[in-house]
Amino acid sequence: PTKEPIVEVSVDADGNVTISVTDPNGEPTTSTVTGANKPVTVSIVNGRLVVQDPTFSGEVEVTVLVSNQSGFSTSVTIKLVVNPTAPKGVTVKMKKQKNKLNNISGARVRLSWQQVPNAVSYRVLFGSKVVTTTTSTNFTLAGVVFNRPISVIALGNDGTTSTAAVLEPSAESVNLGNVNFGFNGWKLDAASKKALRDLARIVKKSDVDVIVLRGHTDIIGSKWSARWLSKKRAMAVKNVLAKSLKGLGIKFKIVALGSSDPVATNKTTKGRALNRRVDIVLP
Repeated sequence: PTKEPIVEVSVDADGNVTISVTDPNGEPTTSTVTGANKPVTVSIVNGRLVVQDPTFSGEVEVTVLVSNQSGFSTSVTIKLVVNPTAPKGVTVKMKKQKNKLNNISGARVRLSWQQVPNAVSYRVLFGSKVVTTTTSTNFTLAGVVFNRPISVIALGNDGTTSTAAVLEPSAESVNLGNVNFGFNGWKLDAASKKALRDLARIVKKSDVDVIVLRGHTDIIGSKWSARWLSKKRAMAVKNVLAKSLKGLGIKFKIVALGSSDPVATNKTTKGRALNRRVDIVLP
C-alpha cells in the first residue's frame, strides 16, 4: 500500500497555486519549499504558494517536499506564474489644441500612473491600437481625439502582463470643428481644404470609425433649398476628408439640417455667416 503523502496541485483563475495533501496513513504532514530555479523566496501560506519578493514577476519553478511522521515523503515540481500588479493612480491631463477650423480638432493627452514594483515596462493602448511601450510612468499622446478608451498595462518578465487600467472617454459626441461657406455657396476655399487635410492627419492618429457631417445654412431662402444646400456643403467636406482618409474604412454620415440649428442670430450679416457651416462630429 502507498505510504507516501498524496499531493494535488490546483490553479485558480487568478493564477494562485494551492497544494492539497492527503496522507494514506492519516498522519500529520509537513510541506516545505526546498528549491527554486530563480533567486526568489517562495513560501507556503495556508496551502498556497506565495512569492515573497514584491519586485518579482515572471515564471519560477519550485520544488515542494511533503513528508509525514513515518519519514515517507513526496516531492513535486510546480511552476508559478506571477503577473505584474495592475497600474494604479492613472490620470489624464488634456491641453486643447486649436487648428484653422473654428473649433477644437484634437488634444495633447498627458498620461501618468504610479510605478509598479514588479513591472519591467508599460504598454499604452489607444482604443485597440498600441501607441507605445515605455519604461517611464508617463506618456503624451499629441494631436488625437480622446474618443476611445486609453489603457495602461504593466509588463513583467517572461511575457507576463497585468490586467489593464482603463480610462474611458466622455460619452458625449466630439465636435472636431466646423467649416464656413459663402452666401448661397458650397465650394470650399483653399484655406478650408488645407484645414480639413490637417484634421485628417489627426483622425489618422486616432481610432475613428464614423464621422458625421452636419450641414447648415442661414435663414435666407426656402426650407427645401436650405436642405438641398446644406447637403451640398456636407458633401463638399466629405469629398476632401474621404480623399485624405482613403483606405481607413471610415464611414461618413451626411445630415442636412438646413436652417434649423443656428449657432448665431440670423438678423445680422456676421451671424448668418457663422450659420453657413458644416459641423464635423464623432458620434
